[in-house]
Amino acid sequence: MKEPFEENYFDGEIPHMMDDTFGYGTVIRTFSVTDIKSTPLGFEVTLTVDLDSGFELSDAKVLISHEDLTGYETSDVKKAVQYALGFFDE
Repeated sequence: MKEPFEENYFDGEIPHMMDDTFGYGTVIRTFSVTDIKSTPLGFEVTLTVDLDSGFELSDAKVLISHEDLTGYETSDVKKAVQYALGFFDE
């Protein structure tokens, strides 16, 4: 993969998880897809995730199966990651 794919879905105040049983959590401000590897069951996607709390998760892995792609009605792995993280088109 030549260049990182980055998404940022918040322009103002970021919503908090109101129903979080552990109290308030933090939300994802941005994420970057840094690598995509094909696996027999789908794709292993490596991410860098910037949290609203100021922390960053480096080399986080998300497994996207072929069934996930079908369920999200896309063949675009990056779009499937976006959906898997809860960012849906309005």
